Amino acid sequence: MSYGVVLAPDDAQAVLAAMDDKSKRIVRENLNKLADNPYPRPVQKVAIEENHVRRD
Repeated sequence: MSYGVVLAPDDAQAVLAAMDDKSKRIVRENLNKLADNPYPRPVQKVAIEENHVRRD
């Protein structure tokens, strides 16, 4: 699932000011990940079942 949100700089500041510390940390970490890799590939789930590898 993905979605996009575009905020004007003033709106973004207001949203950040209203967040608790944990939410601010999560946003900061995710923005840093995007700065390092702006087009990340989805994480592929791999399940190993009795000599078989299943990719979801």
